[in-house]
Amino acid sequence: MYGLFCNTYDYYEWHDLVCVSASEGDLIEHHKNLENAYPLLEGEEQVSAESVERPHFVIEEVEVV
Repeated sequence: MYGLFCNTYDYYEWHDLVCVSASEGDLIEHHKNLENAYPLLEGEEQVSAESVERPHFVIEEVEVV
């Protein structure tokens, strides 16, 4: 399972779960349908955004128990 997370920053870093899916492709499509969404980043782009605290979305694997 994969989760779509929104990372935002103020005094803290917020890592909010938006939705989950068995397919990363479905999460990418869901992100495209969000209005006024922050960019979906991965890899080096994500690291750069985190270092300057720029809001963004990421897809990460989640564990279902």
